[in-house]
Amino acid sequence: MVRSESTTKLGGSRIGGPADLPPSFAWPHHDHGPYRFLAQINFADVPAGGSPLPSKGLLSLFHAHDPEEHVFFTEPEFIHAEWFPDETDLVATESPCADDDNGFPITFSPTVDLPFGRYQVGVWPFSDDEGDLYWSLWKSLHATTDHLLGYPVAGSLGYNPSPGPDWDLLLNLYSHKDMYWSWCDGGHLMLFIEQHRLAVTDFSKIRCEAG
Repeated sequence: MVRSESTTKLGGSRIGGPADLPPSFAWPHHDHGPYRFLAQINFADVPAGGSPLPSKGLLSLFHAHDPEEHVFFTEPEFIHAEWFPDETDLVATESPCADDDNGFPITFSPTVDLPFGRYQVGVWPFSDDEGDLYWSLWKSLHATTDHLLGYPVAGSLGYNPSPGPDWDLLLNLYSHKDMYWSWCDGGHLMLFIEQHRLAVTDFSKIRCEAG
């Protein structure tokens, strides 16, 4: 997933706002205020190739942010997701949150991925020297800081952030300064979804970690 230099288009994939939503859509709120817009993924923009993602439709993601941080990123209501199978009836929608206007379009390209360290494998098989080679290979596969699917990137966590073996990483996002994001003091936000829910495009129970 890379930042695109092309012009933002209606219904296109992007990180940050504005959000493209149906005209009748009511902006979501949590108990402490409006959700901030996080990203929208148009799955028709994602290259085909055996992934578990749907082949079309728009996924709009929002996160619960307020200055007092009443909603922690591990709480179930931190992420609000809306799935629009038909993305033809959309309008650019202004967010009630002032910082949501700094979005940018993104494009996708297929790649392979490797686990981010020993906490994501059962037994770490490498010596120190082999580990250095492993990290060089890992970095060569991660030219950008954001990605769909694959393994989570959690620089400050001393454990596997996945909720369990039946969960997949959906989206990994870095703390983009121009978006006024700081996930766990400048780390990554990781969104996970259960495999059986992804198979039926049920995005109602996304879980998060950050680090």
